[in-house]
Amino acid sequence: MATALPPRLISMPTKSYWHTRNLFNSGSGVSQTLPFARETLRQHTSDVCIIGAGIAGCSLAHHLMRLDPDVSVTLIDGRHIAGGATGRNGGLLWPCLNASLDHVIKTKGKEKAVEILCFDDQSAEQTFDLFELNPAMKELAEYSPFLDGGFQLFEGVEEATADIADLALMQSLGFGRDLELWSKEKTNHHFNSSGFLGGIRHPQVGRVWAARLALGLALAAAASAGNRHPAGAGRLTMIEATEVVCVQELGGGCDEESLRDYGGQGTLIGRDSNYFGEGGEVAERAKRRESIILAGKGFSETLCNSGIAEATTAMFKRGATKKIAPGTHSSSSSLKEGVKKSSIRKDQRAGLQLSVKTARGDAVRCSTIVHCTNAYTALLLPELIGKVVPVRNQVAVTSPLAPGQSLARDAAIYAREGFVYCSPRSDGRLVLGGFRDVLPHREVGTFDDGRLDMTVSQSLRRYLPDRFPKIFDSSKGGQAPVFEMEWSGILGFTEDRFPLVGALPPVSDTQKQYFVSDSASHVRTRSVSQDQSHASTLRNQGLSRRGQYICGGFSGHGMTRAYSCAEGLARDLMGLPPGPAPLPSAFSPEGRL
Repeated sequence: MATALPPRLISMPTKSYWHTRNLFNSGSGVSQTLPFARETLRQHTSDVCIIGAGIAGCSLAHHLMRLDPDVSVTLIDGRHIAGGATGRNGGLLWPCLNASLDHVIKTKGKEKAVEILCFDDQSAEQTFDLFELNPAMKELAEYSPFLDGGFQLFEGVEEATADIADLALMQSLGFGRDLELWSKEKTNHHFNSSGFLGGIRHPQVGRVWAARLALGLALAAAASAGNRHPAGAGRLTMIEATEVVCVQELGGGCDEESLRDYGGQGTLIGRDSNYFGEGGEVAERAKRRESIILAGKGFSETLCNSGIAEATTAMFKRGATKKIAPGTHSSSSSLKEGVKKSSIRKDQRAGLQLSVKTARGDAVRCSTIVHCTNAYTALLLPELIGKVVPVRNQVAVTSPLAPGQSLARDAAIYAREGFVYCSPRSDGRLVLGGFRDVLPHREVGTFDDGRLDMTVSQSLRRYLPDRFPKIFDSSKGGQAPVFEMEWSGILGFTEDRFPLVGALPPVSDTQKQYFVSDSASHVRTRSVSQDQSHASTLRNQGLSRRGQYICGGFSGHGMTRAYSCAEGLARDLMGLPPGPAPLPSAFSPEGRL
């Protein structure tokens, strides 16, 4: 899974369906700003700086605020909340292993494999409870379970043989007892389809508007942080539409003067002058808003339309989050005991000072940094080039289907070993994605979500008529689907397909090949190919990685794992016991980097 170049954030990504609709449809015309701190942020201090505001970053902010009454957090994103894969996916909550169980047992051992299976069950239950026990969040994210669950469909003999063997192995370990094996005849009959060799029915699969879920978690974090309290701005700060360009360990190789003088040196990875320069997109967006208010006319402000934001924060203020995670230590005595042991406080006592600097000149001082950048991890952690690899995926949405045109069952579909997925939405549309398996390189190492691959597009658009001809093939009595939009998103894959959650190890001598020195006080990333468009002064100078953590590399399966992974990391940072979904040891970065 090696790739020679660090990823870069594209300035003009394709438009995602999840970013373009009127997200609340209230008709009130009332616009609100999100309840984040509004002070000028040229110099700022927080306990924790979270880089990346997707499902992982927003979940982490929520858990930290919920569990610690004193912690302060800054959340930074180069685009906006859910601007990456969280807002560009297929809208599915489908708990599954995402790797051959037999292979996991052979490579990780039976004990670790069972740990992962337990976590997946517990994490899925916790994620589903987030909606079922919180009506405002359920409404906001448009969550609903598929009435018929999800179907893992077989299109080839080898695929069917491997998946059936995996199911038998899983059930022999006491997992997946509610999964049902369907025959070829039963599958094709119930789906009014042709060409499937059978399938496995998963009863607990849900649809969700993931971008709204991330927003809801950010709102919940803001409510817990007291950001609506009249006496102050609160403990949660959001910085949007500007990338992190420098991470430094103060008192180490970089002094205060060099930090102040850093701005504007060199070339940023993947950014051309018309993006960051005078009159560029980021500069213009910054002019349209107060310091760190979420983008003036962008996605995040739209999300705040009407009273849904108020309802969500009110719901969390009422303490509904206590229902989400039964067994969490929320009493004052246990919480204080945990905080005394926390990694955050330990780093503060040790005098660890980290600085995070953005492209527009904000400098955030903190003792803890958490990288929640998933596919873009190697942008700030170049030693992870080839360890967390960007993988492009494409997704499309149809217009609402005509009466009688819909799939025969209210079910999600997962086929070709996960390279194809499809889900009916509550408004009659179908969301269909994947198909990167038609390319030799399977889009591994591709980070450009500003483009579509036409070979993938053609395969995607042929799929419904090919597999469901009676419904979607006009030559066989069906009606061809009309595709409204198609977009791409970048996934972050690890070699074993399991996320990295925990403390980052120091940069090894071998990994230092990805760094070159600019001067005595600066280190910059080096592209292996020396492509000048990627040569960068974007830096992470804390090569000891003290105080730096990661929650990413979800390999296309973050929607049912990220919420619980973030809680596990939050508890670890605060020295609290594990929550309802303890992190598997296999997710730790130790020994994997």
